[in-house]
Amino acid sequence: MPYCLPIKVFDFFSGCGGAIQEFRQVGMDIVFALDNDLATAYTFRKNFPETYFLCEDITRMTVEQIRPQIDACQGYPVLFSGCAPCQPFTKQNTRRRSGDKRGTLLQYFKQLVKTYLPELVFVENVPGVQKVNSEGGPFGEFVETLKSRDYAVAYDILASQDYGVPQMRRRLVLIASRLGPLALPPKTHGPGTAHPAYW
Repeated sequence: MPYCLPIKVFDFFSGCGGAIQEFRQVGMDIVFALDNDLATAYTFRKNFPETYFLCEDITRMTVEQIRPQIDACQGYPVLFSGCAPCQPFTKQNTRRRSGDKRGTLLQYFKQLVKTYLPELVFVENVPGVQKVNSEGGPFGEFVETLKSRDYAVAYDILASQDYGVPQMRRRLVLIASRLGPLALPPKTHGPGTAHPAYW
């Protein structure tokens, strides 16, 4: 079916909105956000007063709670953003606890994707998220779920400096689409590019 623009964005680990600010800057419509922290809720609502914000724990919400917001997007492509807390996976976490429930948050996000099949999916996290139980672990299962539902999927470890950002930071980025093939953007900075020097 043909779609109208703008893309409607649902952010399920919003924080104060930093991860989706760029989506808004390129013209996407941030229609829904979820986080379970009250201070975060206050800040997000200041930054995105037009967005429906649900202060709730994703592990306790039902998939039907967002049905009204999904139904309101009929005719527009929907993007689900799932940038879950990175603490269980980062190398900086020297006090990692077994059973940290944040390590399973991707599974709850997966259930929402399976229920609503948004046209687009975006996940960003620390590189370590794909190494946790890599054989059949949360990230691998998530990728297989997307592929089994006819998503084109691309993911890799991207370095910020390769795109002209003045910092040395590596992140796992996954993009998926039910609208057709897609690919991660090529490097813009560094050796072999039009900007050989990073900055």
